[in-house]
Amino acid sequence: MKKVILFFIVMLIVPVAVSQEISKFIPFQGFKLTTRRVSYKSVAITLDELKWTSNKLPAGKTFKILIEEPKGFAVKKGKVLPGVSVLFTKTNSDTLGYAGNMLGDDFSGIHEEFFSSLNVKLAFKEDVEEGDTIFGKVVFYDRNSDKFVSLEGNYIITSGGHLDQSSRTYRYFSDKGLEGESTGIHLYGMDWDIKETSGSTSIATLSLNAKGLSVKELRNSDMELQVLDKNGKIRAVSDYQLLTEETDNADAMDLKITVQIPFEKTTLKDMEAFWVRFTDKDRQWSIAGSVIKGK
Repeated sequence: MKKVILFFIVMLIVPVAVSQEISKFIPFQGFKLTTRRVSYKSVAITLDELKWTSNKLPAGKTFKILIEEPKGFAVKKGKVLPGVSVLFTKTNSDTLGYAGNMLGDDFSGIHEEFFSSLNVKLAFKEDVEEGDTIFGKVVFYDRNSDKFVSLEGNYIITSGGHLDQSSRTYRYFSDKGLEGESTGIHLYGMDWDIKETSGSTSIATLSLNAKGLSVKELRNSDMELQVLDKNGKIRAVSDYQLLTEETDNADAMDLKITVQIPFEKTTLKDMEAFWVRFTDKDRQWSIAGSVIKGK
């Protein structure tokens, strides 16, 4: 059994809790998905009708956010009245675009029997360049109540070329607040835990089990890690290391990947979630996992 140890150092800020809201994190993008008294069958984020497998987006490329079978919107006179608001800003807080309701104030609603999905198509076409980080928030809301579904997170602008997309993905869920996705390899297990040490820190651990991936391939991958506080703000991570376990050798194709993050005990309560993503530098495979601490 071979092990290589990595560590992540994280500092967080005090959160503000919001009642009646449920949050999760979309593994491939690390976007925060929040609902208030609304349910749905699935959420899909696509490029050219294929599953989008990262948060890296070529400038000018259109992507689609699709909420399938939303339930809970108020019905008045046989109709539901949804709205869609969009906000995009640069990291310096300059606003790239805002729309309070992309459906328009004159939109009169949808008959309940035909209300099967919500979707919006978006693209960054002006005032962005390669390397820009754009914060985006899209809210599908009920104009007759306070119910909504929102998606927010960071988009990294690229120069184009290869698109991070796939026609087939593996998904993993658990009641511990875990969700994962993979393409090109098979994600078949996840786990997470928090353990206190004798000192001033606690260790948060996220593990991913994947078939079709070797230590050698993992070492030749790009890694991203985000830690989010309860306001949904991303906190910096540095000085990281990685723990892996393989069945036989560096060419083994059944791998356990473990990310360990030490937190100061006084700030651990501020963490809402963390998200990790590994991608082959040639973009032949991708694996991502997210965890909500409170579950």
